[in-house]
Amino acid sequence: MQVSRSGYYRYLHTSQLNRDRITKDRIQAIYDLREGTYGYRRIQMELERRYGELVNHKRVYRLMKEMGLRAIIRRKRFHPTAYQVAVSDGRVAENLLNREFTAEKPNQKWVTDITQYRVLDQRIYLSAIAMSGSHFCSSGFDVSSNSPL
Repeated sequence: MQVSRSGYYRYLHTSQLNRDRITKDRIQAIYDLREGTYGYRRIQMELERRYGELVNHKRVYRLMKEMGLRAIIRRKRFHPTAYQVAVSDGRVAENLLNREFTAEKPNQKWVTDITQYRVLDQRIYLSAIAMSGSHFCSSGFDVSSNSPL
């Protein structure tokens, strides 16, 4: 069969376009099925899983770029710290002393701190109570989270 050089390369080029057309159709189907949340890496894995088509991720990226497809980037979830949750619930007491711990007479200012320790599968609560203006200090501990210390 006698084919000109330009005709041969034109034929090769059209077969490449047809192969890309099938892959583009599959990429579009996966993109629509996943509502635009898949990027080129996940679409490449899905092409292999669904259709058994082994495609390089760079090719999937190039085809998606040609088609104008981009993954929707989801917002990161906000994970509040325990302190932020406690403040929003109103469990953090107001700062009445404002770091002025000196007292003019005894029994005027009392300060406390509760510390939680995790020991094996239990939580132990330690509370230290100090009376400002004197050297008096008391402490107590308990396993329960709702007992008066």
